[in-house]
Amino acid sequence: MLFYTFLHGSFLIVIQIIFCYLTVTLFLGVVYFSIVHLSQRLNDKKLVIIKQIPVEQMTKEERLAALNEVKVLSMLDHPNIIEYYENFLEDKALMIVMEYAPGRYACIFKPL
Repeated sequence: MLFYTFLHGSFLIVIQIIFCYLTVTLFLGVVYFSIVHLSQRLNDKKLVIIKQIPVEQMTKEERLAALNEVKVLSMLDHPNIIEYYENFLEDKALMIVMEYAPGRYACIFKPL
């Protein structure tokens, strides 16, 4: 996997390609069992969020909970709920691709 790492202020930023997404990761910490990547879909340049859940180290119950999250997200359809796009496995992790809602860190990543 090709990637580039640099510091932007106090943020460690990693730029890499995951599946068909140009991904910028701000290492702000781990939320529960996941890392969140701000990404740009390569085919249409749309900004998305990829939630990376490392399933290899999880218990059976935790893996089932992660799969249940994907199932629930895929059923939701409302303008006030973040939209689910797809999921895939990459490097022993479940990757959940969701709508990007601009906010606090929008100034760091600008579409190419």
